[in-house]
Amino acid sequence: MNRVSTLLLLIVIAAGAAIGFAFYYQHRAQAQLSAQLYQLDQLLAADNEGADRKNDGAVKGIEAAVVKNQNQPKEVSILTAAQNLNSRADSLTQTLRGLAAALRHSKGSNAAANPTLAQLGKTGEAEKLLGPTSAAHQGLQQQLTEYISAIQVLNPAAKTELSEPQFAGLSLVAALASLSQLESEVRAVELNTLQCLTPKVGAKTLRSHLVALYSAESSTVAPGQTYRAQLFLGSVLDLRYVPMQMRCNGQPVSVDSSSVGRVRFRASGKPGPSAWTGTIRFNANGRDTTFQVRVPYRVARR
Repeated sequence: MNRVSTLLLLIVIAAGAAIGFAFYYQHRAQAQLSAQLYQLDQLLAADNEGADRKNDGAVKGIEAAVVKNQNQPKEVSILTAAQNLNSRADSLTQTLRGLAAALRHSKGSNAAANPTLAQLGKTGEAEKLLGPTSAAHQGLQQQLTEYISAIQVLNPAAKTELSEPQFAGLSLVAALASLSQLESEVRAVELNTLQCLTPKVGAKTLRSHLVALYSAESSTVAPGQTYRAQLFLGSVLDLRYVPMQMRCNGQPVSVDSSSVGRVRFRASGKPGPSAWTGTIRFNANGRDTTFQVRVPYRVARR
């Protein structure tokens, strides 16, 4: 063999080795990627189970608040909307998990139970089952559109850009991870909307502040006699922004900006013990609330 032939042979061998090494490293990199995507899919699946329970709990919390507030009609409609949204999310989740199950079984039950890296890295099955023209893909797309529309009605400010996966060219494990990721986004958008609905139901906590109050044994005292009263701190509701009505003996009383009623009336011309009745009425959380107090006093000649 002459030097030229030998040189050509060495070049061919070197080129073949380079191709072999490139193929080896490419295969190795693909196997590592498949393993990582498989782990991601498993983590997302576990996280989605937790999100499912958390969202169910949020709906139950809304229901409990509505019941506690005596089922106000407006709040019942909010509860119904929350329950319907949760049902839509459940249905969409079942669709996504059904598609994932179909992908896992596309290569047989053994691959679904204990898939190898080679099986996970194969392409073609995902596109075959979930390609753009497939019935499964079109059904999923319709469900996503309806779900996003429902979210926008309840929470117009919500970000509803769900990452709908494109399955063309995806490996089996990449398709599975994409379905799990989409389920995670569906649950996240649902929870965000439920959290926006929660403050709209249930009795609102009225703020209060402490003031010094007193209660006298008698509103009159004779010269040289002991005056007795109780002095204490009391919690007063802050109702400055709640319309209210006050009455004294059935007659309207003017109410100032601090929600304090100014009681004025002409006392009886007959000396002796008497009393007046004060009434405060306001609407809080959709319910009429009335407080009443009887205040004794004495008419005495000076």
